[in-house]
Amino acid sequence: MASPTTWNRLSYAVVCLLLMAGLLLAGLWYLPEIRANQELQGRKLELQAKRVAAERLLGQLKFQVAQLETNPKATERLVRQKLGYARPGETVIYFVPAVDDTPALRAD
Repeated sequence: MASPTTWNRLSYAVVCLLLMAGLLLAGLWYLPEIRANQELQGRKLELQAKRVAAERLLGQLKFQVAQLETNPKATERLVRQKLGYARPGETVIYFVPAVDDTPALRAD
């Protein structure tokens, strides 16, 4: 068995360096695509969270509609709350939130 010569070692080193340079170039070539993919994945997660929230709201609204269609007490409660209606002889009292008139402290 012959011992490796200097040229064999240099040839092996050059091949390894060329292979690493090729991998580095491929990585740099696809880096913008990888970043775009990460951004799209983040946007996808945001949209999925919004979809879940919208589906939850849809379920609540469907329940409210079903209650209003089938439950007269729910309808009465909604009319009283939203429109301020009252039965004859009842008094409607509205509470107005207090206004804070104190000046804001300034840090100068």
